[in-house]
Amino acid sequence: GVRVLASWGRARAARHAAMELDVAAEHTFADCGIREVQLDGCRYEVDLSPIGLLGKGFQGEVRAAREVSSGLVVAAKLMKLDRRARTEARALSTCVHPSIAKLVGLWEATDSEHCVLLTELCDQGELFDTIVEYEAGLPADMARDFFFKITSALSHMHDKRVAHRDVKAENVLLDSRGNPKLIDMGLAFIEHEMAASGASDPNVGRRGLATTKVGSMMYAAPEVVHPRSEGAHYDPYAADMWSLGVLLYCMLQGQ
Repeated sequence: GVRVLASWGRARAARHAAMELDVAAEHTFADCGIREVQLDGCRYEVDLSPIGLLGKGFQGEVRAAREVSSGLVVAAKLMKLDRRARTEARALSTCVHPSIAKLVGLWEATDSEHCVLLTELCDQGELFDTIVEYEAGLPADMARDFFFKITSALSHMHDKRVAHRDVKAENVLLDSRGNPKLIDMGLAFIEHEMAASGASDPNVGRRGLATTKVGSMMYAAPEVVHPRSEGAHYDPYAADMWSLGVLLYCMLQGQ
């Protein structure tokens, strides 16, 4: 309930405070073990200077960083170069929408094991933290505005035949104007890629069905959490809508 969310919020705030960097310090991506990247087969020195740690997650850490040559400030996620990283970059490049974090680029480190995913900076925190702040639920007008914009973003993704598969308050960031932005698409279901992969199961991809049990269990649809049988198919687009409904409930009830 509210107390659980508030407890999570306090714990997260403490972690964020412990991870903050001195903004005045001169940190470079060399400090993070990435000194150069390769793009289209060419090598480049990293032209980014981190100015603050935004958070850490399962895939890696996210820093606010300034592009030295242009002064542009972006969010830079340092992570392993794996299927999830490539999926996130492809999903973001496919789904361009005002309520989806804009992809700036994906830099592959020359060790071929790490990468830096660059997106627009959303520096007002997670929607989760805003829900915790209000405790008893967001004001109706605010919840309505967030819900409309997030729904519009998901509708756009589904029109592109991409399902997010991890819709939750922690995966919605707020930009400097307070606008919500969907992020973290490493678990996305990209239908045309599944169909082209030559999966042995004709229902996967070509008919828009998924089998992988992914996402956050508190937001996941029943057919994802408790499939009828091992490897049972489910509609990832419908599962997104269930998660969106849970998110709306959290916004209105604060729990």
